[in-house]
Order: sequence, then structure tokens, then C-alpha cells
Amino acid sequence: MGLEREALLEDGCSDALIDDTPGENPIGDSPSRTRTHRTLLGTEVIDDADGWHYVMVFARASKPDDIVRNAADILQDCLTPRMLASWTQDEPSFFDKLQEGQVVWADFLDAIWKRTIDQLSGRSCGFRLGYQPSLDGSSTLLYISLSSQETVDQLADRIGMKIRVTPMSYTVKGMTCPEVAPTLEQRLGLIASKTKHAPAHIKYESHRKASFTASAAHRVTTAKDEIEQIAADWHSRGMWCKAHVRRLMRLEDVSAAALVVIVDRIIAVEQSGDQHAAGVYREIFTEMNVCLESHHVDWEHEVEVCTSDAEKMRVRWQRWTPPRYPSMQEYVSAPLYDEITHLDILRLIKRRIAQFLNVSLLEKHGIITGFFPPHHSADVQKLCAEWASLHPKNLLQWPGNQHDDMVRDYFGEEVAFFFDWLSYMTRMLIFPAVLSLLSGASLEYLREDQQCRLRNAFSVLMVAWVAHLTASYDQVTTTRNIIWGMTGYSDRAMVRSQYEPALRGSCRERAIRAVHWALVAVVITQTIWSAGVIAQFRHDKLANPEGVTQLLFGLEVSNTMASDFGVYAVTANIQLVNVLWDYVSPQISDLENWRTDQAQKNHQVTKSFLVKCVVYYYPFFYLAFVRDFVEMLDGGESLHELKVNLSVFIVTHIASVIISVVFQVASSWYQERSLRHKVSNELHMMRYSYVQAQANRPQYAGDTADYMELSIVLGFISMFSVVYPFLAFMAFVSNLIEMRVLAFRMCRVLRRPVPRGQEGVGAWLSIMKFLTYLSCVTCVALCIFVLKPLKQLDMEHKLGGFVITEHTMLALAYLIGQAIPAKSVSAELITENNDEAMERILGGDAREVEATSGSCTCLQRGTERLTPGVKPCGVG
Repeated sequence: MGLEREALLEDGCSDALIDDTPGENPIGDSPSRTRTHRTLLGTEVIDDADGWHYVMVFARASKPDDIVRNAADILQDCLTPRMLASWTQDEPSFFDKLQEGQVVWADFLDAIWKRTIDQLSGRSCGFRLGYQPSLDGSSTLLYISLSSQETVDQLADRIGMKIRVTPMSYTVKGMTCPEVAPTLEQRLGLIASKTKHAPAHIKYESHRKASFTASAAHRVTTAKDEIEQIAADWHSRGMWCKAHVRRLMRLEDVSAAALVVIVDRIIAVEQSGDQHAAGVYREIFTEMNVCLESHHVDWEHEVEVCTSDAEKMRVRWQRWTPPRYPSMQEYVSAPLYDEITHLDILRLIKRRIAQFLNVSLLEKHGIITGFFPPHHSADVQKLCAEWASLHPKNLLQWPGNQHDDMVRDYFGEEVAFFFDWLSYMTRMLIFPAVLSLLSGASLEYLREDQQCRLRNAFSVLMVAWVAHLTASYDQVTTTRNIIWGMTGYSDRAMVRSQYEPALRGSCRERAIRAVHWALVAVVITQTIWSAGVIAQFRHDKLANPEGVTQLLFGLEVSNTMASDFGVYAVTANIQLVNVLWDYVSPQISDLENWRTDQAQKNHQVTKSFLVKCVVYYYPFFYLAFVRDFVEMLDGGESLHELKVNLSVFIVTHIASVIISVVFQVASSWYQERSLRHKVSNELHMMRYSYVQAQANRPQYAGDTADYMELSIVLGFISMFSVVYPFLAFMAFVSNLIEMRVLAFRMCRVLRRPVPRGQEGVGAWLSIMKFLTYLSCVTCVALCIFVLKPLKQLDMEHKLGGFVITEHTMLALAYLIGQAIPAKSVSAELITENNDEAMERILGGDAREVEATSGSCTCLQRGTERLTPGVKPCGVG
């Protein structure tokens, strides 16, 4: 260990972790090297996560003396051309050995390790690094931190990162920072109501910070000179002074500085005891307010209700003094950009590392076994207080958006949007859940014709509900994108390392994408065709239940048993196709040459959902529409089995989520137990650390599977609730539990995911719209072809009623979608205010136009005197 440590220190690696001394901490972090706490599994660990932004887990060679095959290809995959070229130039002898095939795995991994440390701790990155081996010696953990504010500024400036401007910058320019309108839950008091500003996000340019502060100071100096001149001439040139005040108030940024200056002057002269000067400045202050109030109705109304001049002065004074308005010191020192957050630094580090290393391919080739930002115990405790708590009172808490910003600041937008959609869907489920309880309880006491009318009304309400859910959430995501700075993120997202611009639009690219779509068609066609063949087989066998069926190897079974085998054959075929799809589709998707991860994800999700639709929904459509024909039943048995299967699906869904989390916890427990058993008889200088415990956790697999489950559940609710109304209530309860279980999983079970930006929910919104229109068709088909009494009509009347009603429902869903705009009024106002503010903030100070004097010439000789007020000769 000592020799390894010496070698690494010679390469510039920090010794902070090995010596247990706290190094320089990142921005906003505090040292916490001596704290200990227990993991979820009861193991005491040293809290070594604070102060570090990322951890890269380097694997130890399992066969260190084996020759590396295709070493040059591995390096070409894992390193960017920039880093590979500099390494080749610095160490040509090493690459000669690579070409000769003389490098063993131990030397190969050690060379990559040393080069990575040189690159990340060098002047091109400036990261603070630390390292320590794992307790079992199977890997080495490299800790990465970006602690220099100067380096942060340079990197943010280099990549043009979008950073929020401060609300104070709006005030400095004479504007008001827009605020997010309170939600219905906040108005009703279901969640805490607090003011949330929505400032613009602009490209970070470090030179603008100093110029913004300098321009504020210049405006203050100008305003001081103007006000001093006005005060000196106030009594001798009153009309001119008032006109001068009105001119100042017309320039928004200058008026803001003038108000700060006049308040500061009033305070100063009152403290000096000069009552005459104080009276002059108060009169100027009053005139300024009169000018502003003539253009602001609310301010004018505040003053009109006052009964005395003293009360008016008090109202105006409160308006332009702290805390409602900045002081002189706050004005001149107001920053342009908000503080660069921990989430921003994580993105900076990730982008900078991606310019030298391809992390995903390093992991694929087994050089590293993980790359993740470590959980910080203080943040996890804060999240677990309510959002990720499994306490019964938290399971039943209102599923509002009160945690969205906290989740986004810690996990990034990808995770935040998923939980935002889950909580929004759960809130919206309250209406159909209550409706389903009332409807389900009433059906037992109604006549058949009354049940029919109730089911028809329920199906219409469910279609309207799902259409409103989809359209309204589109509006919610637009607002979230504005607040979180994700508008247009798809255009500025980090380019995938596998993307090849030369192949954009090529025949190869189009062919691969066409093959992927062809695979979708083949999978769906094969599933439906095989199901049809098996259904016909079962129909033929059940038509002759006394006969026998010949199997392979001379075996014979009765036709009834052969028909039962057909049921399992359909299920086996669907599951087999599902497994093959999950294996083949991602590999084809990697070859499709999408520019960004989000683009690849959206197209992959669309194709996968089409396949999963068939996989999940076919058994239920079979029970509803096909089984009676195949097995020659009267419908009652199939309908009962459909209801049972729907309830079993919801219970199985939430059970699978819980079992998955329990399995992941058990896996982590087994690894911790094995590690403790392995090292229990050995003397170790180090203790088990919090970061090492996280390295043993499963990694986050992305949100696709979770979205898929929720979308499938939404489809069941919207399509089959008319058959089994209690489905909506069961889904509501399931979502309440699932929300907390998945939040608990994110904080206490999985590694913290690398934060990913995301504009809305991507392709899932289109999938929700597809489910909306699919539910229109399915609900009508169930009411007419499956449920009595409409089922008993002749086929001609049923087909006619289906076509008319189905088109009506589609029109209703379309009209609801069109009636709800994609951008709310609040979001439009925020966007308009931010666009105007950016023009002022980035466009310099407002000034009166001072153009060179022009001229006016009469273009017709002899008509110089014929102005509009002079009557020409000869005109009556």
C-alpha cells in the first residue's frame, strides 16, 4: 500500500483520504470527515462523502498477468481523440508495446489509472482528487471534487452553461421578477404556500458579472448627480425640476437607481438633522411616486385609500425600503447570476470529463465498475424526513408538488420529472377513485337498464378525465421547463460520444432505423398471428371435446387438455417475445446514431411501448372480446375473470415494486455481509466508509421501466374501469404506496444517479395521448359488445352504435385537448417578462435618444406657407 501511495502521489494525486485529513471542500460543502452513522443494513460507516462530487471505481485486474487483447481498440473506444493524441505524444514507448501485444492487464489498468489522474488533476481540469482501495482490495475508489471558484467560472463560461439570473437583477433594472402563480392545492391550504420566483436562465459569461455591477454603480453615480441638481433648483425652478423627475422615471433602470439614491439621501439628511434638506428630498420622493403611480394601478390604489399625507408617505416609504426594495449597498453589489449550485457543478464535472474519457465504455470494457455522485448524509436525511419516508403518516400525505424542487436540485430533472408525473397522476386519480367507489357500490342496487346508463356515463367521464389529465400535464411540464431552465434543452444537451456526424442522413443510418421499426412490426405481427392461430386451434378442439390430439413422439391427449395447453402457449409466446425484444432492441438503438441521449431514449421508448402494449394488454383484450367466441361461452365467466385479473394486476404491480426494492436491499446486504466476513480476520488500517457502502449498491437503471409501468396502469384505468370501476381506487392507493417506495429506493437503496437534464417527460406525453384515444375505442367497445343489455342487440345495430359513439368520444377527447393550451397564462406571463428583462439586462442601460438634428424642407416651391392651418386661395 505504501509503494502504491508513493507512486500515486508522485503523479499528483491528493492524499486527503489516505491520511484522513480534510482537504479543501467544494463550494457550499462543509467538512465532515469524523462523523459516523449506520447504513440501512446496520453497518457503521465513516461519513467520507461530504466534500466530494463524484466517485469513479477502478477495477483491479482479475488476471493481472494475461496479455490484453485489442488494447489499442479499447483505448480508442474509451478515450477521446484529444486525450489519446496527447498520451501518444507523451509516452510513445507504451503505445509501441501495445502494438507489439506485450502489455498485461495489470500494467494496462495502471497506465489508464495514472493517465486519468494526470488529466483530471492537471491544468486542463483542475479537479481535487483523492483515492483509497476498497476493503476487500477488489477495486480502487477515485474521489473527484471541483473546489476552485475560478475553475468553476472558467468551465461554466467555456461550455456556456445556462444559469439563473437573480431576482435582484430585475430590481436593479427597474423590473419585477415574475412569480409562479399558486396552485389549487396551495390556495386550498393542502400544501404550504410560498413565493416562488421564476427568473430567466441565460448563458453564463463571467465577464458580464463585473460589467453588470459596474453599470449599477455608474447608474447610482448618475442618479446622485441628477437628484443633487434637482434638489438644488427645487424651489427656484420648480416646473423644470418636476419635468426632470418625470424624465428620470421614464427610464426604468435609471428610475430604480434614483429611488435607491433618494431613499439613501433622506435617511442621511434626517440623521444629520437638516430638516430643510429633508423636506426637499421628501418632496422629490413624493413627485417620483406620483409619476410611477400614474402607470401602476395597484400602487395608485394603495395610496388612494390613505386618509392623510403622512399615511401616504408611510405606504410609499415601505414600498421603496428594505425588505421590499434593496438598500444602496444591496443595489450596487447585486449579482447578475444566481449561485452555481451543487447540481450545476456535477454537470460541469461530467461534461469536462466527457471531453477526455468515455465513462460508459470504460465501464463496458471493465476498466471501471462505477461512476456516480455520492449521496451526502445530510441531504439524504432531509429527503427522508417526508419525501422518502415509509412512515404510515407519510404514505398518506397529500401527493402534491411540494418536494419537486428539492428532488430536482439533488437528483436532476430526469428523476424529478418522473416523480412530478407520478404525484400529478396520483392527485388526478382522486376524482375517478371517488367516482369508482360511488359507481361500484351503486351497481349492485340498480336495474339492468339503470346499470347500463350508469356505465355509459362513467365511460364518458373516464374518457374526459384521461383527456384532461394528458392535456393539463402538458401544461404543467411547460411551466416546469421554464422554472427549471429546461426549455430548449434538447438542442443544447451533451452530444453522445457514439454519435458520428458523418453518418447523419446516410443510407446506413436510415437502414438501421428502418430495421428497428421493421422489428417492431414483426414482433407485433408475430404475437397477434400466433395468438390467432392458437385461438383457432383451441376453438377447433373445444368443438370436439371428446376427441384426442396427437402430440410428438406418439403421445396423445384429450382435446380439452390440448385446448388448455393453448392458453399457456399464448403466454409463453408473449413472454419469449418480450425477453427477445428487451435484449435485441437496445443494441439496435445504440447503432441508430442519435445525437443526444434524450433523442435515443425517446425513439427507443416509442418502439418499446408499442411492443409492451401487445404484451400487457393482449390477455385482457382476449378475455373481453375473443374468449367467448373461441370457447363458446355466454360471457359471464369471461367478464368475472377479467375483473379478477384486473384487480390481481394492480396488486401484483405494487407487490412487484416492493419486491424489487426488497431484492435490491437483500443484494446490498449480502455484499456487505460477505465483505465484513472476508475482512473480519484481517487487520485493516481503514474502516468501512459511506462511499464504499454506496459503491456496493445497485446503480439506477433509468426511468424507462418506471414510466412504462405507470403508463400501462394508466391504460388499464382508462380502458377497463367501465368493466371494473374499483380499478381506479386500487390504482390510487397503489400510487400512494409506490411513490414513497420508489423515493425510498432512490435515497437509501440505489447509488445516486448521475444527474441528467430533460425537457419534460419526452415521448411519454405522446404515449399518454395515444392511450387517451385508445381508451375512447375500448370503452365504447366494452359497453356495446361485452356488457349487457347492449350486448344482446343484433350485430348491425351494435356496429352502427359503435361507430357513432366511438367517433363522438374521439371528438370529445380531441376538443378537451384543444381547450387546454400547452402553456398556461402564468407561464406566458413569465416568458414575456423574462424576454423583456433579458433585453434590458443584456442590452445595456436605458438612455434618452440624442440624435443629430434633422431638417424639414418644402418640396414644392411657392407652397411654403400652405400649412394645415392656412386655407389655399380660391377655395370656398
